[in-house]
Amino acid sequence: MPDPNVLTISMLPERLETLTPREREVSHEVARGRLNKQIAFDLGISEVTVKLHRGNVMRKMEAASVGELIRAWETLPVPMREAGAIKSGTSRSAPSPARIGGSKGPFFGIDAS
Repeated sequence: MPDPNVLTISMLPERLETLTPREREVSHEVARGRLNKQIAFDLGISEVTVKLHRGNVMRKMEAASVGELIRAWETLPVPMREAGAIKSGTSRSAPSPARIGGSKGPFFGIDAS
């Protein structure tokens, strides 16, 4: 009798359909081996939010480990996998100094000029 906790290829498309577009993006980046902080920077969200999405993906895909999630992701047909990819050229650039700390620099009361 098959183990109900093991991901079966026939169930993957159904489970993939339960993911939100953001969860698909995060799972695609996790499968590429990217770190949470890298994913967060590229998507313009916090690292905590990436961890939240990653946990949701693990639960919805019923994966017991990241390795199992990656193996499952790689068994999906390429068009299904690429549907959640971050579009090339959309990665974020480094924040401007004004965004980090304004004209006063990153520390209050220190003039950066």
